[in-house]
Amino acid sequence: MSSNINAGWADPSVAQMYALGEAASGPFARSALEQSGIQNHTSSPLAVFDLACGTGVVAAQLYDLLRDQDEAKKTMKVTCGDTSEGMISYLQNRVKEQGWTGTEAKIMDGMDTKLPSGTYTHAFSTFGIGHMPDPLVALSELHRVLVPGGTIGLAFWHTIDWYREFVRDALETLPGPPRNPTEAEFMATIMKGSWWKPQWTKETLVTAGFEDVESVIEKRTFKCGTPAVFAGKVLHMPLTVVQNVFWSEEDRERCKPLMTGVIEKRLTEIFGAEGEVECHGEAVIATGRKK
Repeated sequence: MSSNINAGWADPSVAQMYALGEAASGPFARSALEQSGIQNHTSSPLAVFDLACGTGVVAAQLYDLLRDQDEAKKTMKVTCGDTSEGMISYLQNRVKEQGWTGTEAKIMDGMDTKLPSGTYTHAFSTFGIGHMPDPLVALSELHRVLVPGGTIGLAFWHTIDWYREFVRDALETLPGPPRNPTEAEFMATIMKGSWWKPQWTKETLVTAGFEDVESVIEKRTFKCGTPAVFAGKVLHMPLTVVQNVFWSEEDRERCKPLMTGVIEKRLTEIFGAEGEVECHGEAVIATGRKK
């Protein structure tokens, strides 16, 4: 993946902005956990790895899912890994504040985690490995660190409805306007491989050494804050991708100062200045077992 796409992750403030996006990613992280059957695991203490963990949405959903299983939480170990120092710093503070005593957050390369092989009962990556330079290498890492019979759980965007419904139309009102990608072009830019296709994802997991693979599409509706919050904070990373990949330097100089404003204006027309932006999204949820 181009360094232009990943550049925004070095921004120290990106974790706070990304955390706001948990309203969208959280329900799908929960689906991946539940589809994996982790809530019914009793054969051994849970050892969970979350790759490209971001601000810790999988850990948060996991602790909530197991909220009535005191023994499981007491013995559970969770390792969260991400390349972003800002994300890991944010999550380390969150771990302390929430009292997740069995959880550690570490900076690591998703394609070479340095974690021991055959260690984890469950490995997850929600909206993570598809953005890496070589997702198949990252998938191989997830397979490697699992115990035999261990379970993988993944989530990938299937559609990005908010881009099609709100953002692209708003960007077309910019002077010029600059070249703005279609939803399909945007999806292809932020994801390497056809992970948005459930059958392709299933076949890829089988080829990687997983069995009993289930790959389904789930749809959710979620609230994403006021127009000002959604346009100015939640969309920070997606808008950075549009600017860096599809706009010329002249476009960026001319339109970057205006883009948040035109999107906020469009959202305000629909939801009101103090209303909650309502988004729709579909994701591929894929789970499988290591052979």
